[in-house]
Amino acid sequence: MPRNRDEAELAKQTAQANQETQAFLDREARGLDPITGAPATGRPAVPWMRGNRETWILALIADYERHFQKTANAWFVLAAYDASSYLCDRVVQKDAMIWIDIGIRGIVRQLLAGGNPLPKRARQAMRKTLQDGALCLTVITCLPSTPGRKETSNAVSNAAKAHGVSDATVWNAWSAFQNKRKRSL
Repeated sequence: MPRNRDEAELAKQTAQANQETQAFLDREARGLDPITGAPATGRPAVPWMRGNRETWILALIADYERHFQKTANAWFVLAAYDASSYLCDRVVQKDAMIWIDIGIRGIVRQLLAGGNPLPKRARQAMRKTLQDGALCLTVITCLPSTPGRKETSNAVSNAAKAHGVSDATVWNAWSAFQNKRKRSL
């Protein structure tokens, strides 16, 4: 019987810690200092992030949109939809998400009509773009939760393990993504 109480207490403490962490991340995403709640001073509260998690995810979604506009390939819509699920509040970013919603509707209509909107054979460049985007999304989602001095390195290693690729592959994808983002600013 005491074991069940200990597990229940642990579950309660874990839930509370998760809520506090999510509140921290939500305040930061809204441009507030996550500790004091005051407007941020222009610098990221989490020093290894240049911008916040929402900014990185929105940059990745914008990259998918550029590829979709060039190729009209539905895989980019699905990749953007997956990335958008990591946003704290999709409704706040509705202007950036409208193209995804329209693309999803088009995919669903084609499927319901008996068609297949997704090409069976993808070009090598498109597959690499989608894989690199998935790797970057994993790095982004690992960054805030990875403690220690080598946050980015740890996040890259975690992403490599999760996708079964080398650290170098993830570093290459992450560097290319950062360079694209810097050029677009």
